[in-house]
Amino acid sequence: MAARFLAGKVALVTGSTSGIGAGIARSLGRAGANLVINGLIKDAEGEALRKQFEKELGVKVGLTQRMGWKRGSKIRHAAAPSCQGAGR
Repeated sequence: MAARFLAGKVALVTGSTSGIGAGIARSLGRAGANLVINGLIKDAEGEALRKQFEKELGVKVGLTQRMGWKRGSKIRHAAAPSCQGAGR
């Protein structure tokens, strides 16, 4: 098993429901980080992916969808419930 040097940390990864973003989320999860995943994905698909990541990586995973990234305060407000679900 790889070193879990990110244990106790939370990583919010944008675009993490597919492609490169999903690969980055998996790498951070393998390093022990709890995750908040984000992407343009339907609710049921997002929930299924969240559960898959939790099972595959053994970390807590929160899901937030369709966030506007232009204003930092909106990001923090929208991501807060998912971060709490991921252990923060």
